[in-house]
Amino acid sequence: MKRIRDIIKTKYGKVILCLAAVLCIALIVTGVLHISGRAERKRMAEARTERLNEAAEGLDSYDLDLIIRPGDGTVALTEEITFTNRTGETLDEIILRTWPGAFSREETSPAAIEEVYGDTYGAAFSAGGIRVDGTWVDGRIAGNHFEDDACTVLSIACGAIAPQQSVKVLLRVSLTVPECAYRYGRCGDIWQLGNIIPLIAVRENGDWVRDEYYPVGDPFRSECANFTVKVTLPEEYTLLCSAPMTRNGNVWTGTMPAARDIALIAGKGLVTEEKDVNGIRVISAAGKADKKAAETALDLAADALETYEKLYGPYPYTALTLARCDLPFEGMAYPGLIMLSGNSYFREETLEITVARQVAQQWFSVLAGTDSYTHPWQDEALSEYAMLSYMRDQHGEDRRQRVIEERVDASLQENISSPVTPGSPIEYFTYLTDYTSVVYDRGCAALLAADLMTGGRIDAFLRRYCEVFAFRTASRDDFETLLNEFAGMDLRPLMTDYLDTLS
Repeated sequence: MKRIRDIIKTKYGKVILCLAAVLCIALIVTGVLHISGRAERKRMAEARTERLNEAAEGLDSYDLDLIIRPGDGTVALTEEITFTNRTGETLDEIILRTWPGAFSREETSPAAIEEVYGDTYGAAFSAGGIRVDGTWVDGRIAGNHFEDDACTVLSIACGAIAPQQSVKVLLRVSLTVPECAYRYGRCGDIWQLGNIIPLIAVRENGDWVRDEYYPVGDPFRSECANFTVKVTLPEEYTLLCSAPMTRNGNVWTGTMPAARDIALIAGKGLVTEEKDVNGIRVISAAGKADKKAAETALDLAADALETYEKLYGPYPYTALTLARCDLPFEGMAYPGLIMLSGNSYFREETLEITVARQVAQQWFSVLAGTDSYTHPWQDEALSEYAMLSYMRDQHGEDRRQRVIEERVDASLQENISSPVTPGSPIEYFTYLTDYTSVVYDRGCAALLAADLMTGGRIDAFLRRYCEVFAFRTASRDDFETLLNEFAGMDLRPLMTDYLDTLS
């Protein structure tokens, strides 16, 4: 002990003592920060659950029972919908949108356009489709018929449903999944099941919305509802789903409140990586050969979630899944589930942009809904702008500017043959490449201009936009009215100039 006291009295001993004290303080601070961070993550998780429960209250519900049959390429679906008539008028029919019906013929399949045919079907068309095996309303057999040749508009006779009256609609359907590299299709042992669930059509201006299933953009709309999901499939398959799922042998079950849709992916040979991000379970899945890229995608998604929660508020749900898929475009975002094109995995910089854009759509398509037919820019351009904000947050302003030059500035120099603008509805677009350049990137130019006009406040505005329209649907007028209120100036002329004027 005397030797130690003698050392402490020396100059070097005092330095050592000071360093030890600093180290102790650092360890204490680190511990406090860790505890504080854990408490903050718990608080965010509790707030997310509370917001979800509040959003889910009083919504329609879907109870889904799916049996996936890889042996014959089919899915058997039993679906019970609890529907409340909130239209203010008596209804004598309920319209469901049944997107798989479009895949029965080349003439109606969105995957059969010439631009992508070789990538989706290859050498020959593969038919999919839907067969209705029965419909019931409150236990009584109900008549049904398809209103369109594509079999995407299913009318169910329901007698007379008075305003605020609730009914239970039961339907049983058989789905044929085509061999097709698309959001709905089979690619070897991977089943990509997007837009598989028959959903109640949106109702506007006193009628059901019956828009076509176009081959560009996101040609589908639905309102938020509560989902309960049960899926039966062979035990050698892994299931990925919008809803967080629990496995018991060959049966998977889960629930998802306040979601606009449920999508699924089933596959053999999938490997999954996962991590927790602020109470969100993040999963990345791919084939064994892409395991390293799946890990990279997981880290990128985690970074994107961190950035967007900081910029735009809480992520809507408790889980997010990303999966490597075969698609003719960069990716497809559903509530809680993102399909990523395998082509995006070849270069990390491409993968980062794709992941950042698709994760952003969880805020600007999934959370704050839009009319993706008439105003596709309202989710696509906003997600592109958010991706640029992600680049700045993660890599600095120089990287953001480089991506602006490569994507936004380059798009403004392109010669687009079609008479389309960023504000055009999707039916005006013939080619996916034109849609991407015009709607994503030229549309983003409008937001960059608005950011300059508002002194760099568009990210703050987008946070307010997500707060106001969470789990709702915003029209273009809603967007511009809120923008003008937030900015304290009339920005409609600027938006019109960028969105509606041919270059």
